[in-house]
Amino acid sequence: MVSSSIANPKIIFENLIKKRGLSTIPVYSVKNNAYPKLHLFKNQIELDGDGPLQKPYSAAKSNVLTYRIIFLSIGMLYLVLGMILFFKSLTWSCTLVFGSCFLIKTIICSVCGLSSLYCITLGSLLNPEKEAVKKAYRQSKERLRKTYEMKVVKYGMKNYLLFGREYRKSMALRQIYQEASEKLHEYKEEAQQLISRIRKSSSCERNEKEELFNQAILEFKDKMELLVGTFKTINPQNLQLT
Repeated sequence: MVSSSIANPKIIFENLIKKRGLSTIPVYSVKNNAYPKLHLFKNQIELDGDGPLQKPYSAAKSNVLTYRIIFLSIGMLYLVLGMILFFKSLTWSCTLVFGSCFLIKTIICSVCGLSSLYCITLGSLLNPEKEAVKKAYRQSKERLRKTYEMKVVKYGMKNYLLFGREYRKSMALRQIYQEASEKLHEYKEEAQQLISRIRKSSSCERNEKEELFNQAILEFKDKMELLVGTFKTINPQNLQLT
């Protein structure tokens, strides 16, 4: 088996992560730039913590509100259409074409009612902090996948079709990728649990909760960025096989 002949992926990540640091605030260079004042302004926004990167929860609130309004509106539209159809008497042509107007009306009203219930439920369940966590997770997972695929192409597909030392290195890289994917999922579960505790907390005011949401999501993103960045530094040719 591959796992018996390669280094433990967890040990590889632990050793590499210790050598790397976190970077949350982007810094825009103002030297040799055609728009120095604009970049100084961007730097000031990030340093003040007012940028969308520094407040992912606050940035997600407006999008979630928009989607919530859309889904609730569609749900109410289906409900109104269903009620209009239910109380409306159908013409003789319906009986002539379908044979039973009551059956057709029942089916259409049921479809409208179920669609309305689905849209209203979906709109009600939308949550800005959960959506921010899901978005960050999807983006990091996609970056990790693309990084892995680039490494596969760079170091040769033939290593996946042969046996021997190079094949074992390719399998080691795949195992590390799977370990990183599982770690991303663990980070997501931890972030969701922390978000849930913050939401249920009765000792924090609304503004305090919003700040905690932003910090919790930023911490979650930092962990994932560190993990993905660590995976980028791995060179399959340098993996130590045992």
